[in-house]
Amino acid sequence: MPRGIPYFHKQNLQEFAKPCNRKTCPPESDARFDDSCFCFYHLNITLGNIVQLVIYNMGYGGGYTNGYAHPFHIHGTHYYLLKMEFPEYNSTNFVRQPNQDIDCQQTLHCNEKSFRNSSWLNGKIPVIENSKNPTFRDTVAVPMGGYVVIRFRATNPGWWFAHCHLMLHQMAGMAFALKVGEHHQMPIPPSGFPNSCGDFDAPPLDSRLKTGYPNFM
Repeated sequence: MPRGIPYFHKQNLQEFAKPCNRKTCPPESDARFDDSCFCFYHLNITLGNIVQLVIYNMGYGGGYTNGYAHPFHIHGTHYYLLKMEFPEYNSTNFVRQPNQDIDCQQTLHCNEKSFRNSSWLNGKIPVIENSKNPTFRDTVAVPMGGYVVIRFRATNPGWWFAHCHLMLHQMAGMAFALKVGEHHQMPIPPSGFPNSCGDFDAPPLDSRLKTGYPNFM
């Protein structure tokens, strides 16, 4: 997460919101546990564009046979739920294997994967079950071992938070931001609006916490 409010740090955003470096911190490595790889992941969206996102909940790292659904929430907009796909279940309703539409097999982290069928890319998913009367929402439970397809028009300029609605997961990094529009298109906050909130460096973590010291409280 950024150290400060992105809107107020347009000129020096990289100082307050460290960009993600794919070369030193590749998505399929354990480098994400390295403090130097903590970064501010955000998507730049043109104001007025139609946005379609595929949100999936897969990978052995998430315990695909014993995990649970993640309630995905976006601030600043509602979206249409176009498609929800589930894993393959056995006769006792336990997950046999993840959904096969996304190429996420035998991987631990399953980051930045895509559809197995390349003709489905760039928004060309052939079967959209809810394209006629989709539900309109701001939160959806992404099934364990499955995925959802959502769509919205980006009409609300600003920086918006997208995250898992389970606080523990959000704090662990299951979140990102949407930057809708350019800075000059975003509403100007009131003159008295606090603009230094969060602008601080967190103190170093106590070494006893890092090593799991049993009696530390």
